Amino acid sequence: MVKRSSATGETPRPQDADGPLTPGRVYHVTEVRSRVLQAGNRIQWIPVIGPFHDDAEIIGFNDRHWHMDYRLTSSDLTLAMEEFRRRCADQPMNHPV
Repeated sequence: MVKRSSATGETPRPQDADGPLTPGRVYHVTEVRSRVLQAGNRIQWIPVIGPFHDDAEIIGFNDRHWHMDYRLTSSDLTLAMEEFRRRCADQPMNHPV
């Protein structure tokens, strides 16, 4: 059953919340089917926030992408990403200068 916003009759979107999200409440969430390297490199549904975009003008990153909405990831995905982070924590990062 989908809970509706009493004001508009629509399922609320996370970005329209005027404060923290409420656990147990149903939100209308945009998801994309994508591969997540940090979660076993499996293709799965990922909650995203904001539009599909590039950051060419901001940081010179020309690849189009979404940003994962970490507030709404499944517990399995969150645990897999945390395990990946722990495994990689002691490895040096090579960043271009």
